[in-house]
Amino acid sequence: MLQYQKDAKTNLSAYLIEYACRKTYQEGAFLLGKEKAYYECLLKNIPGVENSMAVNQIQNACRRQYLE
Repeated sequence: MLQYQKDAKTNLSAYLIEYACRKTYQEGAFLLGKEKAYYECLLKNIPGVENSMAVNQIQNACRRQYLE
């Protein structure tokens, strides 16, 4: 988790990174493939983003791509 959190620039990104790490690494064996892909998408794209609106857009894009 530290690998991802060091690049968290907003409270929202820090929260989503922590949540995605928990889901991926602690509960990963219980996730469907598309759910795991969604959380991995968040972890790949959110670190380093400096604007909460952009973080929301990334979250929505990952959701559309993997969960809908």
